[in-house]
Amino acid sequence: MEVMSTNVCIAGVGSTKFGVLPGRNLQSLAAEAARAALADSNIPPARIGCVFVGNFVGGIMTGQELLGPIVAADLGLSNVAAVKIEAACASSSAAARIGHDLIRAGAEDAVLVIGVERLTGAPRDVLTTAMTAAIDQGTEGVAGLTFPGFWGMVMARHMHLYGSHTFAIPLTQPGKRRTVAIRVRPGRYRLWCSVADHRALGMQALLRVR
Repeated sequence: MEVMSTNVCIAGVGSTKFGVLPGRNLQSLAAEAARAALADSNIPPARIGCVFVGNFVGGIMTGQELLGPIVAADLGLSNVAAVKIEAACASSSAAARIGHDLIRAGAEDAVLVIGVERLTGAPRDVLTTAMTAAIDQGTEGVAGLTFPGFWGMVMARHMHLYGSHTFAIPLTQPGKRRTVAIRVRPGRYRLWCSVADHRALGMQALLRVR
C-alpha cells in the first residue's frame, strides 16, 4: 500500500460579516466568502477541481438545496465537481476534510471549500424543526424529543456525572446595570442571555478561569 504524502495547505481564506444580515441569501453569503478566499490565495480559478459547500439546514430554513452547483455557477466555475456536504454542525469541517483528503491523495490539485449557514429570518418553530433534523427521527423523534430537548438531556447527564450546574442572574432592564460576584473553580464557563432568541443571535461568551 502506498502511503499518501502530498503536502496540503490552506492557500487563502475569506469571510463575510457575522450577524443578522437581512436581504442576504445563502448563495450570496457563500459567494462573497469564496471570492475573498480565491483572491487571497492567488490561485487561478481554472485550477479549482472541486467545490464543496458545507451546510446543514439551508433546505429546511430557506427551501434552497443544491448549493454546490449554484454557488459554483455564481463564481463562474465550470467543469468542476460541486457538492453540498451535510454533517449537522460539522458540515463545513467535513467538507474541509474531504477536500484535504482529495489533495493529499493526489486526486485534485486545488479545491474550494465553503461553509455557510443562515439561522435567522424564519419563525422559531421552523428553526426548531430544522435543528431537530439532527436527531434520530426513528427513536428520539417519535418520542417527541426536539433538538433543544436532546441537548438539555445531554447537559443534565453532564451535570449528574461531573457536578456542574447552572445559575441565572436576575433580569436587568434595558439601560440599567447589575453587578454579580461569583466564586468559581478554574475551568471554562459559558455565559448567555436567556431572553427570547438573544443567545441564537450571538449574545453569549466563554469565560476561562485560571
